[in-house]
Amino acid sequence: MSISNAIIFVPKELWTCIFGLAVEDKEQPPSQITQNISLTCKHWKDITFDTLLPSYWNCAKSVLYTYFPMENVDQKINGIVTQLGAEHTALDLLKLLSKKLGANSLMVLPCQYEHHILDTELEKMWDTISSGINFRQGCQPSSASEIRTWLKEPSNKPLIQDVTILNLSELNLQLLPPEIGSFTNLQTLYLNDNQLASLPKEFGNLPNLKYLSLANNQLASLPKEFGNLVNLQRLFLNNNQLALLPQEFGNLVNLLELSLPNNQLASMPQEFGNLTNLQKLSLENNQLALLPHEFGNLPNLKELYLNDNQLTSLPQEFGNLTNLQWLYLQNNQLASLPQEFGNLVNLQGLCLNNNQLTSLPKEFGNLTNLQWLYLNNNHLASLPQEFGNLTNLKWLWLNNNQLTSLPQEFGNLVNLQWLYLDSNQLASLPQEFGNLVNLLELSLANNQIASRPQVLDNLTNLQKLSLEGNPCYTAPH
Repeated sequence: MSISNAIIFVPKELWTCIFGLAVEDKEQPPSQITQNISLTCKHWKDITFDTLLPSYWNCAKSVLYTYFPMENVDQKINGIVTQLGAEHTALDLLKLLSKKLGANSLMVLPCQYEHHILDTELEKMWDTISSGINFRQGCQPSSASEIRTWLKEPSNKPLIQDVTILNLSELNLQLLPPEIGSFTNLQTLYLNDNQLASLPKEFGNLPNLKYLSLANNQLASLPKEFGNLVNLQRLFLNNNQLALLPQEFGNLVNLLELSLPNNQLASMPQEFGNLTNLQKLSLENNQLALLPHEFGNLPNLKELYLNDNQLTSLPQEFGNLTNLQWLYLQNNQLASLPQEFGNLVNLQGLCLNNNQLTSLPKEFGNLTNLQWLYLNNNHLASLPQEFGNLTNLKWLWLNNNQLTSLPQEFGNLVNLQWLYLDSNQLASLPQEFGNLVNLLELSLANNQIASRPQVLDNLTNLQKLSLEGNPCYTAPH
């Protein structure tokens, strides 16, 4: 295909970029060429592999080889490779394109880049790793090739096995060299605060890991070999870009704590229910709309963070989590709770604010160990009589609902100290409200109370009372 014919099939922005790279200034420094290549790679995201890219590749290849002798192209590549550290994502696209088209020649660039960056990352890691190794009288390796040779030497295996803790955080790592899998006796590994977009399959060679932090990276997926880390007890994957977890994730049966907030998870694999030893699970700020029924197989959970997702309902099996003490479900789209929710009798703290709840099941009254409860910003029009069973409550938020009255049993909540009922439709309070003698702070602002309730006179410990926005309210002079 001629250059002119190829250009017809691609957007002008793309072929002008490549044409400029090759023709406009033959003395361009590597940094400028790098910028042009990066711009082109970013445009490739919007073009399908099967239609425009083959034509574009032929066009780019023809232009480059027409205007540059082969030796000059190769010479410039060597200069470009060293400056592409900040464009790993773009080079991944080049690499995928090369495989798709079966191209070679200039597409050797991604491979050269990857080898170069892996060498660089290995040397960066080695500065930290080597500080914990007793080299005795042996010569300490420094270059990537020397490090790889040293790691493969059988006589060095005892020294490698002595490494049980590694802190490789904040090293600006973009790729994790496969040599990480050589340290099979690692028990604690910090890789947080890097720029890792993927993990090598050799990561699965670390079966003795008990503590692993991969927080604050750019991980979009985990290799299936991740399931080999069967001795993990604490795993931190927060602040990544994970959309799915591999089925093999269910092999991590010894996990006690798992942190996955601030990812892009839309679902959980059924195998997640195998993690029966979990005590603390953080899944906030994802895109979860449903939970698998197997979620109820986690009976040892004590802390569960599911806030800031898109949950519209909870499975009946949720009621199996009978050891839960702290549950965070705020900022979802829950319209109701299953009756089995009342089985969570060990709850001490519960956040259900900012949902779409219109009522509570009578079984809600079984949660007698609750000490603080957030139900604000829902659509509750009434409370069940059984609500009066929550006699250990100290903090209660019911503001911004549609409550028109309170049940007489509300007066049983004698341990309440902080109560927020503002922005409802309350016109009066039951006589039993006067039993709440331990109240320190009470907000009844923005309701429909026409005259100051006499029962408030019984609340002798009140330090702060808000009645603003009611017909009965008179502003102080």
